[in-house]
Amino acid sequence: MLIKNAKKWNRDIVLLIIALAVLAFTFFRMPRNKIKSAPVTILTFTHSWEGREGLLNELKAGFEEQNSGIKIELQFLPYDRLAEILRKAGQSDPEFALPGQIIAVDKRGLSELRNNDSIETEIFPLLRFYNPLFYNTEILSAAGFNRPPKTRTEFLAMAKQIADPQTGIYAVAFALDNHRGITRDICGWIWASGILLENSGQVSQRDITALESVLEFLTTLEKEKLILPDMFNINEDEKRESFIEGKIAFYIGSAQDLEMLFSAMGNKLGFTAIPAPDTYIGKPLFGSDSWNLVIPKTAHTAEAALFARYLSEHNYLLAKNWAIIAEAMEYSAEMFYEKAAELYISGELIDDFTEIPIRTAETIIIEEIKKLFDETQNAGETAKNIFNHLTR
Repeated sequence: MLIKNAKKWNRDIVLLIIALAVLAFTFFRMPRNKIKSAPVTILTFTHSWEGREGLLNELKAGFEEQNSGIKIELQFLPYDRLAEILRKAGQSDPEFALPGQIIAVDKRGLSELRNNDSIETEIFPLLRFYNPLFYNTEILSAAGFNRPPKTRTEFLAMAKQIADPQTGIYAVAFALDNHRGITRDICGWIWASGILLENSGQVSQRDITALESVLEFLTTLEKEKLILPDMFNINEDEKRESFIEGKIAFYIGSAQDLEMLFSAMGNKLGFTAIPAPDTYIGKPLFGSDSWNLVIPKTAHTAEAALFARYLSEHNYLLAKNWAIIAEAMEYSAEMFYEKAAELYISGELIDDFTEIPIRTAETIIIEEIKKLFDETQNAGETAKNIFNHLTR
């Protein structure tokens, strides 16, 4: 009886082994496309952040670890090329199709998309930072000043004391060959005075008079040769380099410039709010720049929104990497950045041109400024023309 049972067990074991072998053979012979796996969504994140690949790869890896079904591909596009695409998006030409499922755009790019009815997008704010007035403490000290100007009157007095065309030192530089320079070097002074240029109704005489006062101030800077020559052909990089080289005492720049300037100038670098009119009472008012995440409405909008939210939640890492003072940033304990943070917190950021594309507004403003400096129209006429063009 025992012998019979043993034979039966041996037969069963042999049959089991044969069955397993057949299954294994069938599995490994099966075409790979018949083996089911979890679907993976691949999204393209397009940006123009040159030199930030290391941090972006870290953020990408962190997101993919939390979201195993989504893979992110990073795509760099030069800023000018991306700006061109954003201006022309929605046309039938595929060359100007929005690149990717998540796109990092600045304030200008965002204003283009907001005014494009043929493009439907979802927007996630990422970083917003201010444009202060930078100054060279060494130049101010040599001219007898131990602090920066607080009002336009003080600025003009300092500028006249500092500027000496014979030595090649000027008070300030304007970079008016590009849209960003127009916003900072012209609109920065206007906004510091509490004036918004985009109007939804009738413009008051008080607004016109206030703008006229700013334009008269700018005209004085130009007529008295306090501005670095050739302002209509200087770009932002050249303006910043003139400041680093000590050719100018002041310039309006972005908080994104802080790390570069501090590295190049050390204790010679100072920064403050853009001086307001003598009669102004209130918080310092700053023009601002920003980075935003745009998601075109596609089949993978929900997955793209997950990545946009992840970046927004980690925006302090981007701010720290850029060494800029921005919302939600973990401020450095270093005294320099503490001071920059205090200035940021003390003021208020201006949002102008929310309905009109920024590029359109800047084109209007620069044309009027050229007429003002060419003396083909006065400050009052220029103020009225600007408001007439920008009133909706």
